[in-house]
Amino acid sequence: MRKLLVRVFVFLLLATLVPLGFLVGCQSKLIYFPRPYPAGEVGDWARRTGGKAIDYRTSQGAQRAFLQGNLKSPVNLWIVCGGNGTVALDWSDWISAHAPTEDAWLLVDFPGYGDCQGAPTPGRIRESLAKCVPLAMAETGVNAERLRFFRAVNAEQTNPYRRLLIHHCNRVAIRNAYAKAAP
Repeated sequence: MRKLLVRVFVFLLLATLVPLGFLVGCQSKLIYFPRPYPAGEVGDWARRTGGKAIDYRTSQGAQRAFLQGNLKSPVNLWIVCGGNGTVALDWSDWISAHAPTEDAWLLVDFPGYGDCQGAPTPGRIRESLAKCVPLAMAETGVNAERLRFFRAVNAEQTNPYRRLLIHHCNRVAIRNAYAKAAP
């Protein structure tokens, strides 16, 4: 009888641990759904918006973010990340149609998405933001007081500008935030 109880216990333990191990091992595949840009999409975006690509490197390899809007003298620089099932340029047309013309927008893809190499994790996304935000600030001349974050995953945890208001929002919330912030 004792051998039977031990076998049942071992079976139940394995029946629990094997699926749990599978879920933990494949977690990033269940959370992130990277997709590349179709051929020519970045060039079409640049011609359509007058935007500029920012190329940089992280531990995951070559990365690319995109600046659009008022790049010469913006009032604010908004940081927008793509995300699960979307890439950064998916936001471009909405921003062109709804965003104030006095602001610039930095559209950031997660590692492994769009034209970026690597694989996404929260730490790698933070690393990517830490590299591209200063480049965008230098390109636009925006200082830390005029940075704004929308859909920037975990940016508040490691960003040196953490005292600024961090928003996790959707398209409607961006529009509402602009309406409230307007003078």
